[in-house]
Amino acid sequence: MKKWIVWWNVFVGLMDSITGILLMAVPALTLSLMGLQPIDPSSPVFLSWMGAFVFAIGFVYLLPFFLSLRDPSEGEMIWKITALVRFVIAGFVSWKIMQGQLEWRWITVAITDGVVAMVQVIGLRNQCWRK
Repeated sequence: MKKWIVWWNVFVGLMDSITGILLMAVPALTLSLMGLQPIDPSSPVFLSWMGAFVFAIGFVYLLPFFLSLRDPSEGEMIWKITALVRFVIAGFVSWKIMQGQLEWRWITVAITDGVVAMVQVIGLRNQCWRK
């Protein structure tokens, strides 16, 4: 496994895990740190729920450090699943922005997820887990 994969998983895993924890604990503050506004007064509970999901995705990136991966296909599967989730989120957020249901600043979430997913797809196509 290439060294950049380790750093990639650490960076992306911590980015999502920390964001998820913050969304669960202090959703309004987390949104403000991201330059976003809560959608309505009931949004904190849903943002906390979203935070649990974001945390789980982030933690998946850290699994190779807690488990001894016996086969590169295990790391590949982590990237396949997380890339799929990120493409879905990028598309959903973009769609909601175009519908006017999310403010335009949410585009940072769509772009971040889209870029991370693309890097992983390129890495998978180049079999980076196997070299």
